[in-house]
Amino acid sequence: MIHFNYIKEYVMVAETLNFSRAADALFITQPALSRHIAKIEEKMGAKLFDRDTRNMELTEAGLIVYDKFVEILNAYECAKDQIAILSSGNHGIIKIHSPYYWTADYTEPILLQFSAMYPNYTTQIISCQPLTGMEQMLNKESDLCLSMDVNVEPDINIECFPFTYEKLSVIMRADHSLSQKNYMKLEELKDHTLILLDGKSGYGKYNDLILNLLERRKIYPQKIVYTQQIDTVGLDVKKTNGICIMPYGVRHMSRDYIRTIPLEDHDCALPMCFYYRMDNNNSAIPVFLQVVSKVFQKDKDGA
Repeated sequence: MIHFNYIKEYVMVAETLNFSRAADALFITQPALSRHIAKIEEKMGAKLFDRDTRNMELTEAGLIVYDKFVEILNAYECAKDQIAILSSGNHGIIKIHSPYYWTADYTEPILLQFSAMYPNYTTQIISCQPLTGMEQMLNKESDLCLSMDVNVEPDINIECFPFTYEKLSVIMRADHSLSQKNYMKLEELKDHTLILLDGKSGYGKYNDLILNLLERRKIYPQKIVYTQQIDTVGLDVKKTNGICIMPYGVRHMSRDYIRTIPLEDHDCALPMCFYYRMDNNNSAIPVFLQVVSKVFQKDKDGA
C-alpha cells in the first residue's frame, strides 16, 4: 500500500519537476520527500523520473502514474464534498437556465441522475434562449446556464464547464431536394440560400463560426438572409427554401414542414458547456457538475 500523503507529494513533484520547490510547498524536508518518491517507484516497479544535475522530467511510466494519482485525488475531493452535503441534510435549491430544445438530450438525463443521487436538493429549470440565460445567470437569477461556448463573450467572472459536443445540422424544407438524406456534408450546401441568425440580437459570433466553416471549404451561398431568432428559423426556411446551419438539438423544435439533418463533417461540432459565476458559493454547483461528468463520461473518453 502507498500512503495517501505520498500520492499528493508525487503529484506535486510531477507538476513542479523540482524536489526543492515541491518540498517547500508541502512543508516537508527534501530528503524525506526523496525517500517517499523512491518508495513509490519501488512499489510501482519502475523508474518514474529521469533526472540529472540540471534537468528532471517524467518517464512514460511516471506520466501514467501522475494521471492516475490525479484521478485518485479528484475522486477523494469529490467524495468529501458529496459526504459533506449528505451529512448536512441540506435541502438547497439549484436554478438552471436551459434552452428547451436541449432538454431531452442534456438537461433531463442529468437531472434524473442528480435527483437520484441527491434527493435532498431541489432543481429549478428555467426555459430560455442561450443569450438570455447567460444574461440572467450573470445577474444572479440562476446558478448555471447551459449553452454552446460560441455564444459566450470572454468574462473573467464566468467559469466554463465543457462536458460533451453538440453536432451541427442543416435545417431545410421537407420538400427540399436534399431533405431525404440521413446525413449531410458541408460541400452539399453550395449555391443555396443561407439563413443566419440576426447578428444584432447577439448571435454574431455564431454567424462568424458558420461563415468561417464554409469559407474554409470554399462553399459560397447563393445569397444570405437573416432570421430574427431561433424560433423563427422554420418560418424563414419555409418562405425562402433556404438552409440554416443550427445545433442538432433544434430538431426538437418540431415542424412538419421542415427537416433537420446532422452534418457528419468532423469539425461540425461545438462544445456544450455549463456556465456559472465564479463568486457563486452554492455548494450544489460542484456536486451537480460531478454528476454531469458522470452522465457524459463516455463522450469525454471519446467513446
